[in-house]
Amino acid sequence: GPGGRPRDGNRIVNAPAKILAALRASALGVSGTELCQQLGVSRAAVWAHIESLRAAGFEIVASPHRGYQLVKSPDALLADDLTSRLGNVSVIGRKIIVLSETTSTNDEIEKAAHANRDEGLVVFAESQTQGRGRRGRSWSSPAGKGLWFSILLRPQLAPDECTQLTVAAATALVRAIRSVTGVAAEIKWPNDLLVRGKKLAGILTELSAELDHVRYVII
Repeated sequence: GPGGRPRDGNRIVNAPAKILAALRASALGVSGTELCQQLGVSRAAVWAHIESLRAAGFEIVASPHRGYQLVKSPDALLADDLTSRLGNVSVIGRKIIVLSETTSTNDEIEKAAHANRDEGLVVFAESQTQGRGRRGRSWSSPAGKGLWFSILLRPQLAPDECTQLTVAAATALVRAIRSVTGVAAEIKWPNDLLVRGKKLAGILTELSAELDHVRYVII
């Protein structure tokens, strides 16, 4: 089924994500011929990718006059779907992995950092069994009840400068939530987001560093 695949620089090259992006860009429909040209594959290959997306829960209809149309997307985290929604990105989100369950997405990013994975990797999990917050607190992460994800960064910062990344993340979240939903969240400095006094999000920043050099940061 659909899953994260490589990118060529900033250009989306995995076929399912490219198909979803094309379908979302044209509510009137996209012909099989257009998709063949965009992907550089045969009509049979396009059909196979469409069937794969349908199997993952996407409702895609086809007609002789309008071609393929995306009617409905599943309420699930799928790497190709997230990639298609983001479009072309420079760093964060250029590679996305979605896991059904893990101890903590921070743990997964830590493994990826030690394996020399590129900056900008984002790992989502539908649920975490050992989600954690600040100062060793546990973080409840039930399936389908929230967004649990971590980001790998390799900033050119001194270790004591990395606190600004938490502030930047909180500010970015507030702006994104307002842009998408119209909801005005407030920052309880520096780590929490509140809506009408209730916690909407928490930000945990972990880093690996030498005295004057940051190896990586996990947000």
